[in-house]
Amino acid sequence: MNNKIILFDIDRTILDTDKVMKIFTEKMLFILGNPNISDFMKVREEYLKQLAYDREFVPEDYIKAISRKFQFSYEQSLIDVFFDSDSQNIYKESVYPEVRDVFKTLTYRKYRLGIFSEGEKKFQNHKFRSLHLGEYLDDDLIFIFNAKNNSEALKRIPRSSIIVDDKLRICEFLDKAGIKTIWINKKGLPDSTNFQTIHYLSELNKVL
Repeated sequence: MNNKIILFDIDRTILDTDKVMKIFTEKMLFILGNPNISDFMKVREEYLKQLAYDREFVPEDYIKAISRKFQFSYEQSLIDVFFDSDSQNIYKESVYPEVRDVFKTLTYRKYRLGIFSEGEKKFQNHKFRSLHLGEYLDDDLIFIFNAKNNSEALKRIPRSSIIVDDKLRICEFLDKAGIKTIWINKKGLPDSTNFQTIHYLSELNKVL
């Protein structure tokens, strides 16, 4: 591959989102006075079930559902779990361990690195800023959309980019649009025959 721009998804590609949510759940349970965890997880499951895609997750809406269930009046204290200064450290510490080494090697190989992410923009931008990966990423290659499998997103990103993403539906969309794609297959699904598949980000340098 001769492309010199690589754009990375955030959630579950460079950020261990499941680890983050586990920590945030523990913090919210404490703030709520440690209610029955089964009741809490039921609210979470019901909220997530109504979302068509993970990108539709909005912390404020999630907190409203939790507050209604537990008749909790201080919603802001729960919202702060996702956005306060402590959350910034949690995001930073939840970057997958191999990410910085991979990015360092890629920049040494003269690749320009950026972000191609989707989700509620306030939330995604906060996560991105909290990762503290700016030394490896180019400011003009940061692309965050509410949804990225559409023509607007395609118009914004450089057509010569290589996209690295853990979501199969996104990789399939990009591949059909003629964008070179590398899928991080973390769920043990059959590898794609249409585009490059890896299972860990640490394998990326070997396939470029």
